[in-house]
Amino acid sequence: MGTRNLKPEAQNLKPETREETDVCLMSCFLSLIFFFLPFAMVVMAGCGASQEQKPPPAIIDNEPPSEMPPGEKVAASPDSWIFERRAILLRVQSVAALNRYQDRAHTLLLGIYQLSDPNGFNTMRASKEGLQELLGKERFDASGGILAAEKRVIRPDRAEVIILDRAEAAQYVGIVAGYFDLIPERVSYLIRIPAVQDDKTGLAQINPLADPPSPRPGRLRIWLELDRDRIESIRTDAD
Repeated sequence: MGTRNLKPEAQNLKPETREETDVCLMSCFLSLIFFFLPFAMVVMAGCGASQEQKPPPAIIDNEPPSEMPPGEKVAASPDSWIFERRAILLRVQSVAALNRYQDRAHTLLLGIYQLSDPNGFNTMRASKEGLQELLGKERFDASGGILAAEKRVIRPDRAEVIILDRAEAAQYVGIVAGYFDLIPERVSYLIRIPAVQDDKTGLAQINPLADPPSPRPGRLRIWLELDRDRIESIRTDAD
């Protein structure tokens, strides 16, 4: 039969032709790599960017502070703690089973306290009775260190943003969550408002001999997660 004498063309290729074919295949392979490489780099860059957007670790002080928190390298002068609008922001996230009692979720009262001195707040939050007083009182004597108090009702399975003006002389923020079971170490926190140092790069370009900007009170951001019977996590940042 005529077909018996047919052989695959690849078997009749000369060595030079085979080498040319190999070079062509390698060239196509490299072209594919260079074609898809930019897409892979974009995906990797996107992953890195999403990781960088996570909020930084908390600066939290649960005891009467005697020193600056770790990582805080600057201190603002006493007369720099002035009133500032929209300088405190809280993002509150609650679970669906918030403040669960008798197999039902309930709302809770969230207290946010601006303090010039943390000692009075720390004394009150050390007991259930003190926590009840913090949540129940509408006005406080500034001589006790509590300059301003804000109360918000938090509902289950909600995300809420709370923006507050910073009171004059306020250097701390106290948080109390009014769960049915008021266990002090689960429902209260004390946060120090850190001082920040503005970047002096732009100022140096205008006037190289100018003094660097003085440290100032930071604009505080708080991420607060409320679980069924406790404050699950709290993180902070300032700029």
